Amino acid sequence: MACEPEHYWLEFDGLLRVFLSRFGDAESLKKALSKIKSDNDTLIELGEKISNEYLTGTAPAQDEMVQRAMVFDFLLHYGMMYREWLSRNEKKVNQIEKLPVDQAEKKTKTTIKGHLKKFDLKVSGR
Repeated sequence: MACEPEHYWLEFDGLLRVFLSRFGDAESLKKALSKIKSDNDTLIELGEKISNEYLTGTAPAQDEMVQRAMVFDFLLHYGMMYREWLSRNEKKVNQIEKLPVDQAEKKTKTTIKGHLKKFDLKVSGR
């Protein structure tokens, strides 16, 4: 514990499948999103169960509640971020697949610009 932690890694097979989805078909992408949603729901349900054990004093490591609450905070927000991401992108997949490529790209650029603006980040391009 005395040494500095390694940098974090983003290792997430479902996200990799989304990234590489152009090499598959629309159904494969939808299946990947569905699996991500199922796994994420399990993460949130588990977090809800464990956090309530701490609140009721029945957690196996009750004496570690203060430290474990920080992990709970991270995992719950991580799960909720994925839930929001899935909601946005499941809708997007259904909308985009019906559009011609040029319209899909225009809609995607608008979305990207909206995300940058939401977080007060620089927006370049047309």
